[in-house]
Amino acid sequence: MEETTDSPNKPKRPNPWVARVLGVVTLLCVFIPALFWKGGVLEGEAISFIINYADDRSVLQKVFAVQLNDFDTFQARELSFFFDYLDASFYLFLLRHFDVALFIPLSALVSSILIILIYRRGLRRTLPGIDRLTAELSLLPFLTCFVFVSTMGVFYRSGKPLLAPVLLALMFHLLGAARSRTGRSTLEKGWAMVNRQSLITFGLFLVAALLDRQGFFYVLISFSVLLVHFLITRRLKDLLIASGAAAILAHLYNWLLGPAIVWAVNAYRVDFFYQRIPVEELAKLPAHAVKAGWLLIANMAALLGGYYVVGYLVLSVIIGWLVWRTIGLYKERVPGKFRERYASGASLGIIYALMVLALQVVMFALMLARHRFIYDWVDHWYWYYSLPFLMTVLFGLALLLNALLPRMGTIQRRVLRVALVLIAISNLLHLPANRKLMLTSQWFSQEYPLSEMLKASVRHHWRHPDLDEEYTRFFLFHEQQRKSVK
Repeated sequence: MEETTDSPNKPKRPNPWVARVLGVVTLLCVFIPALFWKGGVLEGEAISFIINYADDRSVLQKVFAVQLNDFDTFQARELSFFFDYLDASFYLFLLRHFDVALFIPLSALVSSILIILIYRRGLRRTLPGIDRLTAELSLLPFLTCFVFVSTMGVFYRSGKPLLAPVLLALMFHLLGAARSRTGRSTLEKGWAMVNRQSLITFGLFLVAALLDRQGFFYVLISFSVLLVHFLITRRLKDLLIASGAAAILAHLYNWLLGPAIVWAVNAYRVDFFYQRIPVEELAKLPAHAVKAGWLLIANMAALLGGYYVVGYLVLSVIIGWLVWRTIGLYKERVPGKFRERYASGASLGIIYALMVLALQVVMFALMLARHRFIYDWVDHWYWYYSLPFLMTVLFGLALLLNALLPRMGTIQRRVLRVALVLIAISNLLHLPANRKLMLTSQWFSQEYPLSEMLKASVRHHWRHPDLDEEYTRFFLFHEQQRKSVK
């Protein structure tokens, strides 16, 4: 007689239709920013971008106009300016052909969809321990957190929103490459370093570095991790070389190629002053690091349930459990097997996680030294700058789930799934409170009301009397573009 009950060690598989329905729900989450912000928020700087990109210059002249796109602060991120140009072109296309004013940039929608698709593919190819239903649920905390909703709902620069999916693809690619290698792999022998995996690695690294200065720092972080990995395991040498080559090429673009193109196209000499951190700020780097650490903790809490007690409670539970497991891993020492213990997969995972976290604290400390408003203004805490960091947190949580789920029974898995849903609900419930928090600060308290008045002006084709000079300029530009097709 056949056994009809499930084995306690083999959890019951979830209904595939539930996972498919949830997959549709996950995709629909990309519209949360547009719904929450009622069509989006136009940031003041983006007004200049859109108007500048609408003139009669060539695409090259528009993209490499550093004095207009970066306000004379050259940062070698012209690739992101090209996507800003596409955002402006899409906005004007909707306006001219459909009389629709959408203040959600195209790059934000594309980035949101790419994050979902890359995450699904990455889990399927590299983390088979996560079933499809849990995979979809594990995306919900990220797609409902205020950092995602605020960044994707504000018409601003495309650099960091697009860096997020590139960074996610890079992490999954490196993980997949590492897991595909064996001691007898031909890729680990000799100096035949040019192969499919190394070329993809080089391309992703280069795109990340050219999109944003954070992207360049993530290339350096990855190079550091790959270097440590190679020194310990003698593997992934080709990917280490690819990351180093991308960092060198990006640096050459920053100092030589980029400025040369700007001069050739627009006859403009770039200024590197913004890339130089004042000496007095460098002396404050330890204090900046403390602030950066607290900023990143607050963002993790925002991802795991919201700004208030829920997020910090969930974060504390996760950190406490990880510390307990780490102590247990190293507690028992086996004489003569030091290298085997510290070169194990679990041990290397702990080392790399600590490295990545520490280096991101350094990155944000340097950012605070150059642009202190990221910390001083609370409206900058949960918007734009920390989105790529939360991408690494989501990836880390996926690694954790992949390690835990195979050991869980049916009831434990259900509890975990319910917890993920509750975290997402808590994130959604915290959205209005976070918006009110942003409205208490210096920047958003001015930008948001002006953007709302602009949207009212656009709807009624009548300028709101309280619009300032810059938003009035955009309203007149908007009306001119709208009427130009009729």
